[in-house]
Amino acid sequence: MDIESFISRAKISMEYERSEDNPDLHQSHIPDNCDHYKCILRGRTHEMEFHFTCLHGEDPPELKDAIRYLGSVASEYEDSDGIAEWANEYGFDPGHIDTRDAFQAIARITSDVWRLVGDKLYEELRDAIEIEQAVEMAWVGFDPTRH
Repeated sequence: MDIESFISRAKISMEYERSEDNPDLHQSHIPDNCDHYKCILRGRTHEMEFHFTCLHGEDPPELKDAIRYLGSVASEYEDSDGIAEWANEYGFDPGHIDTRDAFQAIARITSDVWRLVGDKLYEELRDAIEIEQAVEMAWVGFDPTRH
């Protein structure tokens, strides 16, 4: 996916500031050595807020990183049949409050991404991220010495 072209066509800009935590993630699975950012994306007619977490010492998020992350979140949410399946996929207890909060956060983020970019670009982003992830997973199991 040409992420720069996507950003240009969607007319998205981003601002961020440091944050104490990331309330969008499952709280028991956030490593201690992370930096958190509250990000605001602005599009043609809407804006959205979300949190982004990086390993301590890494650069703050760039817009292209945020877009890939948001596409991944949307894909993850849309591909699950609900909280029980999503929790099982990631090894979370579906009845735990942190699991419910994290699932509600990805539902909100998914809705906000759709509202920000509209139907056509939302589907394009999800499809492109799913393809990128499938290719990455295929390469993980690829052994060049066997071919």
